[in-house]
Amino acid sequence: MDREQTSEPAWDDLIGPCVDPAGVADRLPASLGEVARLTDAGHLLALTAANGQTTYPLFQFTDMAWQAMGLYLWAMGYNRTLDRSRRIAAWLQLPNPRLDGQAPVDVIREAGTDEPLLALAAIASLRFGSDPRLEPDLRQDHPMLVAGADVWKGRWVVVLLEDERDARAFIADTIEEAIAALPLAAAIGVDMPIGLPAAGERRPADVEARRFVGPRRNSVFFTPSAELLEKETAAEANVLAKAQGWPGLAAQSFALKKQILAVQPLAAADDRIWEVHPEVSFAEAHGRPLEWPKSTWNGINLRREVLEHEGIVLPTDLGPGGAADVSDVLDAAIAAWSARRIARGEGLPLPPGSQRIGAIWR
Repeated sequence: MDREQTSEPAWDDLIGPCVDPAGVADRLPASLGEVARLTDAGHLLALTAANGQTTYPLFQFTDMAWQAMGLYLWAMGYNRTLDRSRRIAAWLQLPNPRLDGQAPVDVIREAGTDEPLLALAAIASLRFGSDPRLEPDLRQDHPMLVAGADVWKGRWVVVLLEDERDARAFIADTIEEAIAALPLAAAIGVDMPIGLPAAGERRPADVEARRFVGPRRNSVFFTPSAELLEKETAAEANVLAKAQGWPGLAAQSFALKKQILAVQPLAAADDRIWEVHPEVSFAEAHGRPLEWPKSTWNGINLRREVLEHEGIVLPTDLGPGGAADVSDVLDAAIAAWSARRIARGEGLPLPPGSQRIGAIWR
């Protein structure tokens, strides 16, 4: 028995039996060279023993599950040391309370998809001490993936668009979790202000956006300044604004304080994150402001028609992402539409000629 097995028997108990490269070749079937290529690409989860030999957890080959697991999303985000590789494998096998007690690998096998595991995997990778984001050159090897994120009841609903695939969606508790779950996204449209105004001033982007959406102008809130967001309540913020002779702020915009502040450092550090506003994006896609608000039957169906005209068909069952309100799913979908335009170099800012931060993109 080698030192790896004697020093960490608990990992073997969690992971289950493993096979060597020849065993993988028999199961796929494939040549040893092809097994090595798939391993190097991150499509197979491989563990390196203390003696240098490579072994593969057997669970990933059951019913050809490895094809659907998207293991490369996780494996490529880690340094393949003994400890981290084993932690990935154990994480896939362990019951997870956020999956109703099921193990991630079992969820994949039953659903035939790697959703809703991407957010959980990214969170796990942070806990294991590695940045889950991939370098841009690695993203180029995959079909273009973009995403749109919208706040829903204090959480985030995220819609993903990928070449030749139906729209998908997932729910994240925080914007940090949402971004961490999107290592391959070329652009991410976020329905949240990015770039705060100076004290006592209106953002030009908000002014332009209100004009752009016409009858839907009330859906565009004026972004509070940092000084106002420092207050505990909207009432306190408005007392300060009045005392300083600044414009007041709506309770709805102050209610997003937590989300507004969370997005700022993320957007500053990640140039894939762009501010969008759903009504602005819908008006751009429709060619004119929408006639009906999203709270109406006509408004919901008009927005679905606009999306479908742009080739975005939301499936009847969106999985966990389908738990969100209809209007928020539609907003996230049009945010993803803007992200796709941005990724293609077709995005347009308000005001015209603006840089990424401080503008609303469509």
